[in-house]
Amino acid sequence: MSNGADQFSAFAALTGFDEVIREHEKITEVRREMAEDAAIELSEKMGRVRKGSKIKIIFYHKDGYKTVSGAVENIDFIYRTLRVAGKRIFLDDVADIENLGT
Repeated sequence: MSNGADQFSAFAALTGFDEVIREHEKITEVRREMAEDAAIELSEKMGRVRKGSKIKIIFYHKDGYKTVSGAVENIDFIYRTLRVAGKRIFLDDVADIENLGT
């Protein structure tokens, strides 16, 4: 009899199966609701952001909160997005923003 692992070699044909399993094992961070006073403060902070401003931004993306720092490349009020460090961020996903200067 050969190696016991040989009996499972047929499952190797399930391309991407391991990736799917790992994806389901990820812990998803629940999106937090923002209190009204925090939303007002965030709105004031965002009102001071301009194209070229250096910022640190915390935002929700897919399964958790992410942080990106860099210069604001674009602000699109029609689609409610901004672009920082090549990443498009929806304004509704922003949890906090810190202006690092211009």
